[in-house]
Amino acid sequence: MRAAALTEMERFAHVTPITFELFHLQMAVLTVFYQLLYNTANTEPCTLHAQKTRLLRTDADGNDVKNHFNHCKELTISFLKAHIVEAACEQFGVDDCKTVPNIDLPSDGDSISDWLERVVEPITDTILNACNPDNPDIHMEHHNCDTAADYANLVLQVGVLLMELNDAVKHPDRDRLLAVLKILMVIFKGHNTRSKYALEILRLLCQQFALLSESGIFQSVRVVCKYRR
Repeated sequence: MRAAALTEMERFAHVTPITFELFHLQMAVLTVFYQLLYNTANTEPCTLHAQKTRLLRTDADGNDVKNHFNHCKELTISFLKAHIVEAACEQFGVDDCKTVPNIDLPSDGDSISDWLERVVEPITDTILNACNPDNPDIHMEHHNCDTAADYANLVLQVGVLLMELNDAVKHPDRDRLLAVLKILMVIFKGHNTRSKYALEILRLLCQQFALLSESGIFQSVRVVCKYRR
């Protein structure tokens, strides 16, 4: 992009330093999602490979996300939204998404965001509690574990984080982006102890919180996100 730029403005020379390129981070998160959940030998219902086959997403090659990024991303979003709907239906005790749940609707004094947080919080608590080390259920013998529930929880945990990252890139919000990066750093490090993305995120966080001025931070994040969009 910069090779053909003739002026400093076109080269973004006035915005320094640009510390991160978020498209590659999105690709890395999507790759981890497929490495954790995609298995061509697994044809169990509601698994990622089974849904790919069912939806005829033949171009979504989970073993080569780099060269099939858009197709894999579309399959992931579709797959994830289906899990979110099922989790909500289970929480509200309804058979399908066409049934109206018996819940209290927001009153005139409630803000929509506060009401949504109150309604959604039990779902997130259930999902996050599944991986809590203090939860006695995860210490059961392997043959007693609910592997289907564990798989679905992993889909929601990593998938929602990917959607949050995509939204933060599309609609720049520094605080929101940095919160997502903190969680991603742990996931990358846990998935691969030599992950360059975990180290790069750590470097970025150090710059954001300790080295760069607030004006420089704002310009860097804003321009990178705008270019990505």
